[in-house]
Amino acid sequence: MLKKSDFFKLGEIRKTHGVKGEMMLASDHYMDYEAIKEYLFFNLEECLVPFRLKSYRDTSDKTLLFICHNIDTIEQASEYVGTEIFLPLADKSDIDELESPSMLIGLKVINDETEEIIGTVSDFIESTHNPLLEIETHEGKEVLLPFNEAFILGIEDSQLFVKIPEGLLNLDD
Repeated sequence: MLKKSDFFKLGEIRKTHGVKGEMMLASDHYMDYEAIKEYLFFNLEECLVPFRLKSYRDTSDKTLLFICHNIDTIEQASEYVGTEIFLPLADKSDIDELESPSMLIGLKVINDETEEIIGTVSDFIESTHNPLLEIETHEGKEVLLPFNEAFILGIEDSQLFVKIPEGLLNLDD
């Protein structure tokens, strides 16, 4: 039997999508979709039941549309709306461990390529399609950096390591 203590809650099925059994998973935190392997674990009557994925696609940092094998109608999918979804703890990445991106506020921002300190995270701007980190540089400029895995590389010793797109720091010049 699967123990809930070996899993973490990824999110909840909020609604169906289309007529072929596609469902929308919404998460309370930002997800690294690469952590999703072959199965999602549905919490059915306090038991975790594995459902094999047929396909999935992310729609934002907090939502995912997916289809499971053996669920191929809107009626079947509707039965699972409101169901909590879990993944094994072993699949959880470092960035997923953030309770909220606002926890990044105050961290020193380091350019991973040059190892120079760019500034400090001053705010997190939530947006459905493009959440942003606001970084205040040492010169007092505000720089916006997309909050996604292409630019946010990791956290170590209260420092946020990022990849800075070419020219981003010189936009006002």
